[in-house]
Amino acid sequence: MLTKFSGEEAAGNLSGRDKQVPAVKDCRFTQTAFGTVVHDSRGKWLGQYETEEAAVEMIREMAQGIGGQGDGI
Repeated sequence: MLTKFSGEEAAGNLSGRDKQVPAVKDCRFTQTAFGTVVHDSRGKWLGQYETEEAAVEMIREMAQGIGGQGDGI
């Protein structure tokens, strides 16, 4: 079963700069047999999604939900 990263849950566990959601361009997407795994530029695990498109959409939604700006891609 694939899990989704919830920006709201993560924001509750983080503070300061860690609340910032990375831009899509700063994320690393790894294709696996089970879906797409996403890490930020520091190697922090952000989630696992069925497709890369789903991962990109969720990262953009997290950025908007926490008050970030879209990445403009």
